[in-house]
This record gives sequence, structure tokens and C-alpha cells, in this order.
Amino acid sequence: MGFAEPSLKLLTVDDEEEITKLVRLYFSKRGYDVLEAHNGEEAIKIIEENPDLDVILLDVMLPDTNGIEILEQVRPYLQNTVIIMVTGVNDLETVVNAMKLGADDYAVKPFRFGDLEAKIESALNKKSLREIKEGMTAKEAMEKLKQFKDGNVVITFTFDDIEELNKFTEMAKNTGKVDILDVRVGDEYEVSLKLK
Repeated sequence: MGFAEPSLKLLTVDDEEEITKLVRLYFSKRGYDVLEAHNGEEAIKIIEENPDLDVILLDVMLPDTNGIEILEQVRPYLQNTVIIMVTGVNDLETVVNAMKLGADDYAVKPFRFGDLEAKIESALNKKSLREIKEGMTAKEAMEKLKQFKDGNVVITFTFDDIEELNKFTEMAKNTGKVDILDVRVGDEYEVSLKLK
């Protein structure tokens, strides 16, 4: 917390306009850029026009298609997008199928927005951890670090160059928001840190 965070792009897909309106209201107040779709056709169009979506809240039952079909269609080219399925029925078979097809989580209506936000943040953190790769520059690592919202997360960054490791370690310490847990020097250079 405390980092200046870039606006995250969220698409809410639900045929109930009251729900998309409430999602927009809640998440736009939290810094999200919220887009809305009320059927599958609109959702696919918005997804095609916005390949940089960070989050999709996807209703299972839509008037013109099934949200599972949309998930199956878009997941292969939206690997870094968090997709949370929203359903009006707590149907274990649907949930298991959605997770097998690449959904990150699910929410059952009626849901609490705080719970939904926690699911989104948890999924975003997991995606960010997967994206941390070798050969980063100090600047790239700082940008990645800024994406983490939750404290109490341990992250390991790997660098090819010891100078980049040193720069990053200094920059991270200067934020006052992390504790350096471990530094490993060898064929590559790693630093593990914990968000406060």
C-alpha cells in the first residue's frame, strides 16, 4: 500500500444493468477504469478492443450465450487477465468446469463488494507473481512491485546483472514499504522481500 497505482481496467459482463452499474460505481471509486457489457456479443467486442484488460467479471448466464463459452473463447489470448465467474446459483459442477477452463475464481450472487474486491486483489497478486521473470531491470521490478496491493506478500525478483539488483534493492528500501528478507548472489542475482 502507499504506492501510486496505475488505473486497472475492469470489464463487468452481466445482463442485469443494476449490477453492472453498482460494479462500476464501487470499483471506479477505487481507481479502476470500468467497462460494461450486458450480453456476450458486447463482451466479445469490448474484449477484442481492449486486449489489455486486467479483470473481467463474467456472468455465467447471459441472454445470448453462456459465460463459460466466452471464458473458453478468450482465455487462450488473455493469459494475464484475471477472470472471475459470477453466478446466481452455487452450482459446483459449473464452478469446477470454469476453473478447469482457466477462471481465476468465482462469486455467487448476491455477493459483497468487499469480498469480490478481495478475490480480485488476490488473483491479481498471483498473476503478478507468475509474471516476475529473470533479467528484469530495476525500473521494471519497481513497476511490478507497485502492482501488489496486499501487505504480507513475499516476492522474489531475479536479475541477470548485480548492478540492477543493487539499484532495485536501494529503490525498494527507500519506499519504506518493504523489508528485504534475503539476497542471493551466484549465476543470477535474487532478492526476496516482504511488503509491509
